[in-house]
Amino acid sequence: PGKGEARRLDIPEAGVREGARLPQTFRRGARNGVTMVEFFDYNCPWCRRSAPELEALIASDSRLRVMMANYAILGEDSVAAAKVSLAVMADAAEAWPAFHRDLMASRGIV
Repeated sequence: PGKGEARRLDIPEAGVREGARLPQTFRRGARNGVTMVEFFDYNCPWCRRSAPELEALIASDSRLRVMMANYAILGEDSVAAAKVSLAVMADAAEAWPAFHRDLMASRGIV
């Protein structure tokens, strides 16, 4: 791909199913369809900047399934935010998308 273009990886369906079972993965969008995997860190500025665009994409394409993988790599604060996110996901999955949007929209270190 050229500069600024997304790179497409064709992952076998078995790999997608396996990834969906990871405890840090939340699925959004279509139950079946084209799958996109987003690896994010709550303290990643690029992840935060792209979050509204991803929300719009999910809302605009009924065939899109997004697997959101919490990939806390930017330090202890990221790990702590990931743990809280996982707790929300486990206890109140229906509340997780709004919780995620709020964290991604926050300023500073979470």
